[in-house]
Amino acid sequence: MIKELFKWIFEIFKDFFTLRWKYLVYDIQNLYWYLIYGFTYSDIQDMDKYLANRISIMLSKFIENTVGYPDNITPKCYKKDLQELADLASFVYSDEFEDLKSKTQDIKKNRFKNLLSKYWFHLWF
Repeated sequence: MIKELFKWIFEIFKDFFTLRWKYLVYDIQNLYWYLIYGFTYSDIQDMDKYLANRISIMLSKFIENTVGYPDNITPKCYKKDLQELADLASFVYSDEFEDLKSKTQDIKKNRFKNLLSKYWFHLWF
């Protein structure tokens, strides 16, 4: 969070010192939203990418710290699926993903959505 806070403060200073006045108001608005809501105005403009990025980061920490798992699956399979979900969440919005053929992209996106919906109510420990 501190890293993101400094990012927006830096953006404001950068706009001010490089005389990019038209971006200054936008960056101040983003900083305000970040301080008040915990996310920025630009995050809601591209919410799918923001949420996938957050899911990827949170899942990696969740996998390290989880002590429970759903009844209908083994712990090894659960962690494997969660790791795949974390990898897909970061991959779906990467440049490498854009280079894939559309059919392969659809397969990856569907796998991401299926894993997310399968474990949505089991992301607890």
